[in-house]
Amino acid sequence: MNDTTLRFALARRAALGLFPLVLAVAAAPRLSAGANAWSPIGPAGTEVLALAVSPVSSWTIVAGTSTGYSVTKDGGASWSAVSTGYSTAAIAFDPANASIVYAATSGALARSADGGNTYTPVLLETTTCLAIDPSSPLVVYAGTTDHVYKSVDRGLTWSVVYTGIGHMFLNAIAVDPSSPQTVWAASTFGGLMKSTNGGTSWSPVTGGVPISVSSIAVHPSDSRTVLLLGMDGVYRTTDGGTAWSRVTKLWGSDGELVADRAAPGTFYASGSDGVTFSADGGATW
Repeated sequence: MNDTTLRFALARRAALGLFPLVLAVAAAPRLSAGANAWSPIGPAGTEVLALAVSPVSSWTIVAGTSTGYSVTKDGGASWSAVSTGYSTAAIAFDPANASIVYAATSGALARSADGGNTYTPVLLETTTCLAIDPSSPLVVYAGTTDHVYKSVDRGLTWSVVYTGIGHMFLNAIAVDPSSPQTVWAASTFGGLMKSTNGGTSWSPVTGGVPISVSSIAVHPSDSRTVLLLGMDGVYRTTDGGTAWSRVTKLWGSDGELVADRAAPGTFYASGSDGVTFSADGGATW
């Protein structure tokens, strides 16, 4: 993960008004960030709920906002804003085809075939989170208020693979990079779930799981190590989910966890009290 990717990966989405704080960017001159320093780059005048960087150009970024989305192709020096009337909670580029971008919004799940400039609705439900199978980008998962959906044709068609009880509000989905049939999903009221067959069946996960998980990160090369971001910090398992323990305090119901695939064992976490990182698989921060 390069510095530009990290800079934009740590803020992604708020669950459509359930968790209102993510990142608010005010108008400011463009600055250069240094070590332990952050600089605003826009888009100005709106709340940023999600960010995604193009896999082929770190200068191209799509930002989900409270009223639609904005696109920059010059690293944030200038932005083109589009108002859809819906908040955008998650954005994801297809890792093998940068022309395809997915946007989870309060109106629908939308798909772009032109690098994020325009979108077509493909799932007419409020969508809160996304995950793409890193080994096969044909496979995409999407979380909604009550369901987990799966697509096997790059988001053109979708089928339900899990239905919760009542309004459980999916917050996060993660695909295990080294075992892509293993999928994790977390919700506000439905707890943590795990599938080991690509979403065909799911089992609840307990053993010290925090309440209201907002983000999931799986170790890139060790399926047994998984991290969760709860309301009071980062939780970790090293046995595939049987037992969990809190490894650091980090306040905020709306942060993000990122696993650095270029440096397996390095994780970053953001919360209302800042950004922290671990270089030993999440053991210390």
